[in-house]
Amino acid sequence: MAKPEINDIILTLKQGKKKMKSKCVMKFGRKHLRKVNACRAVLCLAALAAAANAVACSGFAVGKKVSATGRVIVAHNEDNIPKHRIRHAMIPAGAPQFDEPGHVSIPPAERACACFWSELKSADGEPFPGDLFFNENGVMVYSNNGGVYEEWDGKTFSLPDEGYWSSCTDGGLGINLRFAVAQRARTAREGVSIMTNLVMTFGYEPLSRIFTIADKDETWLVQVLHGRRYVARRCPDDAVASYPNCLTIGAIEPGDVCSPYIAAQRGTFDFAARYQGPRTWKSPFNLHRGLGLYRIVAGLDVKAGETYPFSLKPAHMISIDDIKRGLSSHYEGTPHETNPKHPEKGPKVVEPICRRGTLEAMVCEFGETPADCVLHIAKGRPCETPFMTFRPFGGALPDGVATGEEAIKRISEHYKAAR
Repeated sequence: MAKPEINDIILTLKQGKKKMKSKCVMKFGRKHLRKVNACRAVLCLAALAAAANAVACSGFAVGKKVSATGRVIVAHNEDNIPKHRIRHAMIPAGAPQFDEPGHVSIPPAERACACFWSELKSADGEPFPGDLFFNENGVMVYSNNGGVYEEWDGKTFSLPDEGYWSSCTDGGLGINLRFAVAQRARTAREGVSIMTNLVMTFGYEPLSRIFTIADKDETWLVQVLHGRRYVARRCPDDAVASYPNCLTIGAIEPGDVCSPYIAAQRGTFDFAARYQGPRTWKSPFNLHRGLGLYRIVAGLDVKAGETYPFSLKPAHMISIDDIKRGLSSHYEGTPHETNPKHPEKGPKVVEPICRRGTLEAMVCEFGETPADCVLHIAKGRPCETPFMTFRPFGGALPDGVATGEEAIKRISEHYKAAR
């Protein structure tokens, strides 16, 4: 069995947050670095598992022509450090755009939408870049860590310096970028325009991110790198997209929305190859989760090729239950079966989809109107936690969801605490 590199497991923990880096990378990476370099043993994976939890989110999108509901379905497992916590709030319409310390001040929205908010915080109250928003217009915004450039020297992760295109203005955009989109977007396509215009204007400070922006008709993946570098691609209506923590957009296609720097190289530019390369997506950490969802949910036996597939046509129509089964999986009945509570008892180089650090699983079942949209949420590992269902804008909210002034207070404190 090939012995994995440390970079195969910790794809990125920087995200522009020094505290996150010191807690996750240095606590787990440096501590074991000499041991890894000395013996390069598979046993290092167990030692690094807690750090890897921070970057193990899984996303899945279903085009409306292959959806059993006749509309788009999107889904997400939020994976992070197990001590972290998630809570929910309904942000009222008209709420202000809160500034994030050290980052550019985003101009307020002309008319801020009401938003259901899933908030991710560390045990000591620091916000992490895992927030999910669903607004009153039926637009969903969430994200995955995007992986890293492959040069890692044990201290820093890096992307190539491309002058203005790798720069930010006044600290650039941080974790409140998705809130700015959710407050403004009336459709997924408009959300893409809002996000890319903000990134072009101010630059994006964290290293990389894969944003999902979806409504009942379309899902867009916006893959953003530090600075003013991005590509957005729509999931085809007759296809599904499975995306772990790696860039999945390769050669630029005619319908892609991309920064002028990348658009000028259309035809010769491969986004994923330029900024990431195969070692990231081919790592067992990413490959089994990404291709596993294609297999479990869509009935596709996909083999690793030269590139990671952005989207594929499924073998059958996709139901909500299909997706829940995928999000709950730790490869039962296969040679890679793992126990999420005791990963040391299973293969050391395979990360399950449902993991120790899975804090929340979400399936968004879009309806004809925003009031008809149903969120299916498991507040914990979906392999052992039932999905609750509710309509954020069409019925009673579950117990514990903050509303009104309490919700505004929470989100204000959330961004003030960002470091």
